[in-house]
Amino acid sequence: MPTAAQRQQAEQATLTSMRSLKQAGYFVNIVSRSGTRIRPRSGDKYSILIIDGDQASALVLARTLMLQQFDVRSASREAEIMSELDKPPPDLILMDVALPELVGIELLAKLREHPLFKSVPVIVVTAQAQHDDVVAALVYGANGYMTKPVQSEALLDSVKSVLGTK
Repeated sequence: MPTAAQRQQAEQATLTSMRSLKQAGYFVNIVSRSGTRIRPRSGDKYSILIIDGDQASALVLARTLMLQQFDVRSASREAEIMSELDKPPPDLILMDVALPELVGIELLAKLREHPLFKSVPVIVVTAQAQHDDVVAALVYGANGYMTKPVQSEALLDSVKSVLGTK
């Protein structure tokens, strides 16, 4: 369970970021930049897991990332998502918190408790843009939060920032 200090820090980050980013054309785009570059777990390409119940949205994200030479895999249903937890972890997870069979914020909390996935950066990519949704995601360990529809350039900037390659 998040502490009061973690919640307060997340609240402050959202208020500051939401004001400045509205002027840049994004509703919400909060990213914690990596202090050091995260190295790809396998080979020279980064792997990204997209968890999104909306297959059309997942496809848009996947195409954007594949054009930039990322290895991409996706899961949309509970069985697929649980199957992904039995595979080697990706370098980054993009996930929606509005999932058809799971509560996304609970899944994020489980990822943060999972021995192999707890250190994998997670960017929440969702249509939910309420202040409480953003705070909850950050408190539960998200490294970033973006609202849909996502602009390709903003997605790539966020991914590179979290991976420490920007």
